Amino acid sequence: MFEPAVKYLRDVKKIAHISTYGQSMGSVFAALTVQYISGIENVIMVSPTHVPFEGTTKNKKNMTGHSVAAWRARDIPFVKPDFGKVKMSKYYRHSAARYKVMEMWTAFYDAYQDKRKTIKSIRRSEYADFSLRCRRTGLQSGK
Repeated sequence: MFEPAVKYLRDVKKIAHISTYGQSMGSVFAALTVQYISGIENVIMVSPTHVPFEGTTKNKKNMTGHSVAAWRARDIPFVKPDFGKVKMSKYYRHSAARYKVMEMWTAFYDAYQDKRKTIKSIRRSEYADFSLRCRRTGLQSGK
């Protein structure tokens, strides 16, 4: 979806410098755009999440078992929390947080702790490359 837009901006509109912007979950897409599409020079992320999450069905009631993001029909690595263990709306104190958090937060926290769930449907070397690029101060264009 973003490749034609970047090509249009470069080739038709003759725009020399292209940046992406994303807020919250959109920051994941902004970072992935820079990773996978060449020709983007900067990324601006506001309240970024650090990994993609598992996708939901259209009604948002069921998890799909696939990443919220894909690249050329392959899932991007994602976090798959186990919501079956928690009451989503209950608040309580957690040793990893300085403030009260919802139990939904703990489901994501536990999923982040399990590195095997974070690496799904992708080679470890590709994930390591993506993580490294996202941590750099100046992100580089994708492959």
